[in-house]
Amino acid sequence: MTKFEDMKIEDIYDTARLFKPMGETYRDTIQMPMEAINTGIIPLDEALQGIMPNDFVVVGATTGAGKTALASKIAKTAALEGKKVALFALEAYEGEISDRIKFPRIATRWFKEKGFPLEYKKWKRGVYNEMGLPEIEQEVIKETPELLKENLLIRYRTSSEYSVEDFLHEIECLTYKEKIDLIVVDHLHYFSLPDDVSENKAIKKIVNKLRDYGLLQEIPIVLFAHMRKKSYATKTVVPALDEFHGSSEITKNATQVITFAPAYEIKMPTTYQYPTYIQVGKDRFNGGIKRYVMCTSFDIRKGEYEEDYILFNQKGNDEIERVDDSKLPEWATHAKRAGYQTSLGSV
Repeated sequence: MTKFEDMKIEDIYDTARLFKPMGETYRDTIQMPMEAINTGIIPLDEALQGIMPNDFVVVGATTGAGKTALASKIAKTAALEGKKVALFALEAYEGEISDRIKFPRIATRWFKEKGFPLEYKKWKRGVYNEMGLPEIEQEVIKETPELLKENLLIRYRTSSEYSVEDFLHEIECLTYKEKIDLIVVDHLHYFSLPDDVSENKAIKKIVNKLRDYGLLQEIPIVLFAHMRKKSYATKTVVPALDEFHGSSEITKNATQVITFAPAYEIKMPTTYQYPTYIQVGKDRFNGGIKRYVMCTSFDIRKGEYEEDYILFNQKGNDEIERVDDSKLPEWATHAKRAGYQTSLGSV
């Protein structure tokens, strides 16, 4: 940066123009209530109160915890709400997102007619074809909402190399033709990294570029990322912010950070429910929310997260305590006991 004493007078005036007097706030310019984008996960939507235009949301989980399924759910929900969504499925195979989006509806119809759940992997392999599954699939495909077909744009990775510069070029070309309301990237660690810099610096650069693009264009971005493998010395109910794989810049740049993990300690009343812990570990606009851990369950009969959940206070990394009904925050309208039992803290 040029020292002040070395600057020309015209440069000083140009720089001074960057400073704005206090005037109208961003809120003052909104003529009507701003419509937030929902994720489709009830406890998360109640805690976040939606995704806003300037948000840069980072979502983290360990390998195999369901990042792609959650990314698909968020993209689908926004598209059905009339938002134009660009989903960068960098980890998925061609057509996988379409499979994941239509599967819950097929699974729901299947369970209603057959009385037992449809397993995703067996469904993909065609195991159920001789049991009348193709007919159910065709019915579901015919009933696919036009909003979903029109609003969800999916970019699969077609080569082994895909850089953040490739991403920025493609999204700029897309936004030149389309008004994009939401960008979902699954996920950070599938961007190609340059060989001449460390992994930490490369990830920092990617996150900074994504954050800058979303902020300047006022397009919210939801970025999924890997967490580091836990050591035996690390015992946390939900992955902490410092457990993201790569640069600490990942969480520093985010307006919200969400982490989730299987809730193995939770015993469910049926074998169809898979309990999951979810935590908003950072929210620039509501710092107090990070003390809560939500527990909902994934119903494999429907391929969807349930609406009801229980809310915990996090007392330490490895200790949680159920929030008493009389002390539930105002936003937690779907928080219930829901028959959950846990060995962690009191329920």
